[in-house]
Amino acid sequence: MASAIGSRVGGAAGLRILAGISSIWRQLVLAVAAMLGLFVTGVTTSALGLGALATGVLIVPAYVLELGVCTVVHELGHAAVAVLLGWRVHMISVGPLGFFPATKSFRRIRPHVGDEGGGAVFATPPRIPRSGRRQAFIAAGGVTANFVLAAIGLFYVRSGADFASTHATVSRVLSAALAMNSIIFATANLLPFRSASGSLSDGARLLECAFGKPPGIAARHFVWLCGQMVDGVATERWDAAHVREAENFDGTLQQNELRDHLVLNYYFAVGDVVRARVFTERCMQSVRPKSPVLLLAHAFLLAFVDRNAAAAMKILDDLPGQYRNMFAYWRSLAAALSRSGDNIGAREAVAKALACAEMQNTNPDENDRALFEAIQHDRPLPDIVANGTPA
Repeated sequence: MASAIGSRVGGAAGLRILAGISSIWRQLVLAVAAMLGLFVTGVTTSALGLGALATGVLIVPAYVLELGVCTVVHELGHAAVAVLLGWRVHMISVGPLGFFPATKSFRRIRPHVGDEGGGAVFATPPRIPRSGRRQAFIAAGGVTANFVLAAIGLFYVRSGADFASTHATVSRVLSAALAMNSIIFATANLLPFRSASGSLSDGARLLECAFGKPPGIAARHFVWLCGQMVDGVATERWDAAHVREAENFDGTLQQNELRDHLVLNYYFAVGDVVRARVFTERCMQSVRPKSPVLLLAHAFLLAFVDRNAAAAMKILDDLPGQYRNMFAYWRSLAAALSRSGDNIGAREAVAKALACAEMQNTNPDENDRALFEAIQHDRPLPDIVANGTPA
């Protein structure tokens, strides 16, 4: 249900009072909305006169279908308004399926932990907006589309014979249910709440546009950088200005982990380990919790740049076991073991890193391959020249 519209990432902390309905109340509201939807669907399907058993069998499938239609229409409403206002739509998702306009492809996506499901639209403006007015129009586009769908359904029902007639068709009965469920769906989206992952409902988004403090320059560059990633732009071709401004972005824990991932991926892709080292050192000095992405990169740079294998091994030893299925973990361990002189252990770590890369369907970049080749052939690790690029 929550829309993800890029320009408001990292919005005002003061809005959390307005948008921060507790998890229990949020789940209660959604449960009530679902019960109302099932009730409306049950009442309308019973009008078919099929009997209690047949009506009961139809209720849940009909409601699930109607909910899916309401979600698709809702997200298309967000996307349509965004396109009309000149924004770039990077992704439209419904459940686990996402459509990516840049590549005109559908892909399975992993929903954020804490989101209630539904759908999302990720769009970014062509330039820094002066106000949140356009954002408000986009946020309102979803519920507007639902109300239009409800109006169409009710018009279809009232345009024919008497609804209570025994000759009422299945399509007209389900149209009435769809119309009412669309209204319930839109109303639920207008309630202001923030999900556990930080996503805002449309109601909270509208409140943020009206009363929230506009996000800073770093937040806007961060979402533009996210847009380049979602569009499938090659990492080394990302805008360097976006990357450097995004370094200063500070949002939720999940947003900061994504920031670390994007910034470090870019610097590693272009071979600028010196800038990567400066970024990780600054983040490590912060009092904010450190993401696994940051810790693994810091360990790698300690071993590769600072030649401090002991410090790198300490970070890796302190990480929970679940991170041992990550490519970055084994790459960092390979560099640390090689620096400490354990060539056999380093080669084993390289083999596991390559296995993780294959399982995750990722390809090590040129710098990683050069590092692995040096370890596998017992050659010294690449040195670092003045500009930060591996020699």
